[in-house]
Parts: sequence; C-alpha cells; structure tokens
Amino acid sequence: MTAETKPRADGQRVDASAHRAFDRLPSVVHVVEAALGGSGKAVIALAAGQAASGQRVALLYSPVRADSAFRAALQGLTNAGVIVHACPMSRGVIPWDDIRAAFQIRDFVRAFRPDILHLHASKAGMLGRLMFGLARSPRIVYQPHGFSFLRRGKVFSAVYRVLEVLSAPLTDACVATSRTEANAALAGPLAWPTPLTAIPNIVAMPPANRANTQRIRSAYAPADGDRIALYL
Repeated sequence: MTAETKPRADGQRVDASAHRAFDRLPSVVHVVEAALGGSGKAVIALAAGQAASGQRVALLYSPVRADSAFRAALQGLTNAGVIVHACPMSRGVIPWDDIRAAFQIRDFVRAFRPDILHLHASKAGMLGRLMFGLARSPRIVYQPHGFSFLRRGKVFSAVYRVLEVLSAPLTDACVATSRTEANAALAGPLAWPTPLTAIPNIVAMPPANRANTQRIRSAYAPADGDRIALYL
C-alpha cells in the first residue's frame, strides 16, 4: 500500500498520514554517526528542545567522529533527561562494523520503544531504515544533512543517489536542511520519491558584545560601506 500524499503550494509531496496527531507528545530516538559540525549541533538542539517540552528522548551516537563541541554537550542532555548511549559507527562501508552497529541500533530502539526514529546523515539513515523500514514502526524520519550524492564525484554521486532512492520507500518523512537541497533531491529522473520537506537549520547566536565588536573592527579596519561575510 502506498502512502497517501497531498500537494503543497511549493510543489513538494507531503504524506497526509504523517500529519495525524499523536494522543500525546511522541517519544523520539535520534541516531547519528556524523556527530560533528552542523549535523552534530542540530541533533543536540533537537534533543534538548524535545526534552524541554516533556518528550521522552534518547540519543544514540557514534563517538568515532564526535567533535569536542558535541561531546561537551552530552552531559547537558543527560541532565535534561535525555538517555544518551554510544554506538560506534564507521563513516565508510565496513561490512562487519556496519552489521554490528545495525544490530546495536535495533536492540536499543526495541528497548526504548519510541514513536519516532529520527535518523541523521547517510550512515545512520541507511542502517536505521534497513532495521526498521519494513516494519513501519516506529515511524522513520530521515534527515540527511546534505545528501551524499550532492558532494561526491560523478561516479560516487550516481551510486549514492541510486541507494538513496531505493531506500526512500523505507522512510515516512525526509527532512532537507535547505530549499536548495530539497530541490536537488526532487530534480531529475532519480527524484526522491517519498514525502520530503525543507526545514532550515538554525544556530543559537550569543548576545552582541560591543567590546568584542570594537576589537574586531579595529583588527580588520573595515571602511564604511564594506560588506562583511560571516561564516558559521
């Protein structure tokens, strides 16, 4: 049976059944191998915000590539009531490691029994969907944080795109982190075939510090009218 879909004004396909309300705040397990950079920050922010709203939340992360910022935030999540568990995952395809990680994910999710399994980036997305996609329980949200086929060479991009499209039916909802990513996934003969929406990532900005602003202006001495680019 195919999922019921409905069009949106922006042309995206949206699973109508995905909008059914839970009778309570849904419990969530986040799984991430790429626990670094923007994807790591997004996972931490999501888990913290959901825990603050009263949801049952767990985080299954790989320590292999976890950066210092991600590691530093874990204690705060634990203090907020998030269940945090390490599950080593490799970035590349290493069959034995992938099988071991997949069964660890399966065992953890079965024990927690979430309503939603939120899979972040390619590796967690593939392992989690292979374990639970056919069962359709819990509901699966896949957030690639930039599809792999958008940042590889031509051959690898083609391979990754085919793998993503083949595994798409195991996904209840896919979240792109920008309109550009969503449009790229929906374009061409190998367009993403299941519900997809774009929700831009956000970062918390500290309050402006006038003294620090003056120090930066003094160091770089921009003239009035100069444009300054900020990279996060």
